[in-house]
Amino acid sequence: MLEDFRKNGVAIICKSSSSKFKLVLFDKEGGVRMIQESGKRGKAGTQADMFFVPYTVANIQEFNPMKYHLEDKETPIAFHYLDSFEMQTATLLETRKHYIAVYGDNWISDVKYSITFLPVSSGATEQLALGTREDLYNDVVRQSLEPYNKKVSPSKTSGGFLGGWFK
Repeated sequence: MLEDFRKNGVAIICKSSSSKFKLVLFDKEGGVRMIQESGKRGKAGTQADMFFVPYTVANIQEFNPMKYHLEDKETPIAFHYLDSFEMQTATLLETRKHYIAVYGDNWISDVKYSITFLPVSSGATEQLALGTREDLYNDVVRQSLEPYNKKVSPSKTSGGFLGGWFK
């Protein structure tokens, strides 16, 4: 791990066209530091991602809507997606060698996979800051338009539309 990569962050992406697997990262002493289980990614197969970036990452795991629909029909399905929602705190890898392994869930055949080590560009944090500024701007615009968007009932302000004329 180079210092430039560590500072901006890296993504480790493992893809397989066959069965599910686990992506395992080991610490200095050889103990397991992190395990990421693969999930379906469209028709392309399964994929596991590990992000080591200086900001918080949101993740929604694999979701089976029929399971939740059978269990709880009253709650809208969109709320059940939040059950698989996870926030990963900002974590960075140390500047040293790291060992990762791919552990296949299929005991009958070998796992065929590809691993991509993707350094995050230095502009990504700037884009994140711009996105935050855009959200802040949208909030300010929404708050400034709020008084104009409120519906005011004429009966509560002046005794009705013509209430001031006929008393």
